[in-house]
Amino acid sequence: MNVETPGRESEDEKQQVVAADERTKVIISGLGGEANIEDVDCCFTRLRVRVKDMKEVVDQTLLSTGANGINRVSDNDVQVIYGPHVEKIANEVKTALGVA
Repeated sequence: MNVETPGRESEDEKQQVVAADERTKVIISGLGGEANIEDVDCCFTRLRVRVKDMKEVVDQTLLSTGANGINRVSDNDVQVIYGPHVEKIANEVKTALGVA
């Protein structure tokens, strides 16, 4: 029997975890870094983020993570459109920031 247990996952699953970690780092960077992020939440398709300085948000970096678009709602609120899998992304970002 070759049962997949923690530490014995298939290589594909390990690569997905690494890819998700890398994507999370790029998302945080695209939002201006940890110091620029005040709050992270999500709705059905969007990652909703409150930032300190909107000038630090780099649209092209966020688009490189698979985002379908960026919507700047106010001087401090930005929404990154990911689609229905956004809740997983939001949880990964919150975990990386230590707020989950």
